[in-house]
Amino acid sequence: MSNADRAKSVSRLSLVAACVCGFASAQPYTFQQRYTFKSYGPEQGLTNLEVAQVLQDRDGFLWVGTRNGLFRYDGWRFRGFFTADGLPGEAAISALHEDSRGVLWVATARGIARRGGDRFEAIRETLGYSVEGGALASDPS
Repeated sequence: MSNADRAKSVSRLSLVAACVCGFASAQPYTFQQRYTFKSYGPEQGLTNLEVAQVLQDRDGFLWVGTRNGLFRYDGWRFRGFFTADGLPGEAAISALHEDSRGVLWVATARGIARRGGDRFEAIRETLGYSVEGGALASDPS
């Protein structure tokens, strides 16, 4: 390749680069984020749409507390947890909390429960946890 051909190739490459850079800088808001919203309901396993609490745990599961139970969303379907699964009293969820060890705590009007596998264990002693104003809090001491 001669020097003249090399000079023409560099000139073309420079022109293309200048056009691309000029286009990108001239339209800074062209690449905006777009959000997609999707509705969920009984078809996906969410049998109650009165949502009171939402929490995403460290494993990526989305926990949804409703007036009649707790639901875990795995990205495809919801699985329900109710009093038969160990939630105390009526299963109206008032608070959700994941502690530093990754344990999910659930508060209802009738008490507090912690997750153990695919079940919940009602806690008779508060173990430093309390429900105040719809929030489940732990005592750091």
